[in-house]
Amino acid sequence: MKRALIGLLVAIIIVAGVIGLKKVVEISTERAEQARENVAHLEEKIEKLAAQWRDKENRLGAYVSAQWYVEQRLKAPSTAKFGACVTTDTAEYCTKYLGNQHYRVATYVDAQNAFGAMIRTHFVCVMKQTADDYFELESLEFD
Repeated sequence: MKRALIGLLVAIIIVAGVIGLKKVVEISTERAEQARENVAHLEEKIEKLAAQWRDKENRLGAYVSAQWYVEQRLKAPSTAKFGACVTTDTAEYCTKYLGNQHYRVATYVDAQNAFGAMIRTHFVCVMKQTADDYFELESLEFD
């Protein structure tokens, strides 16, 4: 009798454990599915946000990036004074959008040369925007 009760108790514990384990697995599966859906939704949002820069021109970013690339080639970059871009509708901008995330910046920089004299140097810089605020230099020509 005692053995039968112990056996019955063990059987009940095993059945309860299996039922409980099944419930844990179901809950874990549901949570895993919810997590996958949340990740997919967040990835979609991130992709949309990351791609927004492709839908608009960023002439100012191109101009500032061109200044940086030019300064890297100057003897005295701290003395650099760049020509202002024209911002009227009647004049051509010094920064022009070429399409396909490419920009052309054409202006000048006044900077000291190796002898300390201020020299005006015209330049044309072509860059490609590869991220929101990142431009890769494709070409830089000084006149």
